Amino acid sequence: MWRRLILALGLIGAVGLVAVAVAGYQLSGVGDEQVPGHVLGGFGAFLFLAFVDLWLLLFLAASGWAARATVRERQVASTVPADLAAASRRAWPLALIGLLSTAAAIVTGALTFTGAMPATAHAGAVALALLAQCGAFWRGNQTLLEHDRQFARLASEAP
Repeated sequence: MWRRLILALGLIGAVGLVAVAVAGYQLSGVGDEQVPGHVLGGFGAFLFLAFVDLWLLLFLAASGWAARATVRERQVASTVPADLAAASRRAWPLALIGLLSTAAAIVTGALTFTGAMPATAHAGAVALALLAQCGAFWRGNQTLLEHDRQFARLASEAP
């Protein structure tokens, strides 16, 4: 359930980022009257994607804690907590890259707005952020599937 929810929210955030990018391509320049809407939409998409990325990371951490507590409580010898930790470590880098690249897209947007950076640099940063987010959600999906398998294994090991 959580896997589908996190992925659905990630998809919504990515679609929002694409919609804001399409709106940005239609701007005639910094003086365009649609720029404030583009800025607010971009900031909203960033906040939404940051929320989803952080939710994924917190969920992975919390599920590891839950597995360790379950093993300790039921006093079973299990490698599930270690396997969950290994799977989570594979997801963290891409989620952080997705989060930071989306933040970089916002910073380049601000620099473009002030005239300190060309719009093509901002467009490139947004494209990289979108690719990084797709990679983060793909890896997150794989990790959450692994978590489901490990929790099923833990349930079968319990007395």
